[in-house]
Amino acid sequence: MQARARLQLKWLCHAERRLHDALRVACSVFESEGLAYGQGTECAFEDAAWLLLWSLDLPRDRLDDFRESQLSRAELRRFAGLLRKRVESRTPVAYLTSEAWLQGLCFHADPRALIPRSLLVEALAWCAEQGLVHAPTRILDLCTGSASVLVHAGLRFPQASLFGSDLSEPALSLAAENLNAHGIAARCDLRLGSGLSPWAGKRFDLLLCNPPYVKDAAMEGLPPEFLAEPRIALSGGSDGMHLIRPWLAEVAHFLDPDGAMLLEIGRGAEDFEAAFPGLDPVWVPVAAGPRMVAFLQQSQLLAYFLAEQPLQGGEQLRTS
Repeated sequence: MQARARLQLKWLCHAERRLHDALRVACSVFESEGLAYGQGTECAFEDAAWLLLWSLDLPRDRLDDFRESQLSRAELRRFAGLLRKRVESRTPVAYLTSEAWLQGLCFHADPRALIPRSLLVEALAWCAEQGLVHAPTRILDLCTGSASVLVHAGLRFPQASLFGSDLSEPALSLAAENLNAHGIAARCDLRLGSGLSPWAGKRFDLLLCNPPYVKDAAMEGLPPEFLAEPRIALSGGSDGMHLIRPWLAEVAHFLDPDGAMLLEIGRGAEDFEAAFPGLDPVWVPVAAGPRMVAFLQQSQLLAYFLAEQPLQGGEQLRTS
């Protein structure tokens, strides 16, 4: 931590201060220290406000109601300690507070899984509004991580049975905690395994997947906050498609005839199109961009990969 930041924290803890004083100091420190954002917050102000309100046991959406509140020196010392840890360890706020918020819902967050921020929740809402997804009864979430997407899907479609899998056993333990916290654990079957391997013989009418899709070149430049997350949940190989490529050809055989898949690929639309030329998904618009989530129907996937036979190494795609 720079000398100027240390002086600011010393001033903050020297006497009682207003809440807005603490927020101002935190924003200044975060900006001067060059922290990274994008894991539930988008800037220094959001990061600081979340950490401050959490440290005071105040609702994170009520900042304006408490701006003039007087904070005790004990409260300020506690907050200053969190600020130091945020700066010196570059630990994301979600891991410092053990909670993350996604589209209005709170989830337990820790380094067992990525911090919830998937675009799939927003994309699923759009697909439901547009009539692309009709009351699914069997929903599979591949690479479920913390289960934040699966929880949202389960609450949106209360009649659905839920299924989730992940390659990481620690991530699945966190998923179970979040499903239980939101009261839907009894509806969910969680399994350990890679890709579709845990689901042999099963069929679903909606498949959701936020796979690792960060390219190797981008992984090398990630800031410490993102490197605090499980690498296995981020790294997508040379073109971001290393997990998607082996199993996308099989997805159709795990979907009902009227089923569909929502696949998050971030900024990898060009790489996706290069890997699967002519597949032409429906690109679901989300706030982060127009081509970050692909919607693919079972019939479309089946026809595409039948036309692509033979597969690499001469392996033939099964047709049933």
